[in-house]
Amino acid sequence: MNALHFGAGNIGRGFIGKLLADARIFVTFADINQTQIDQINQNKQYCVKIVGDDSRVEIVKTLRQLTRKTKMP
Repeated sequence: MNALHFGAGNIGRGFIGKLLADARIFVTFADINQTQIDQINQNKQYCVKIVGDDSRVEIVKTLRQLTRKTKMP
């Protein structure tokens, strides 16, 4: 299954993106922050810091990010 999420900020990546990735749903982000998108595109993943009694860092793997400059086929 695929999902398109508008916004690759803290909530988009740290909550929505992780939730969908944990459910094995392929996530594509659309965002206007070119620097953020370039970094995710280059690494094909990003880190999410889980806080609380069981603090840890988890890796969310993504494959494709879009920006407003991307042309759709």
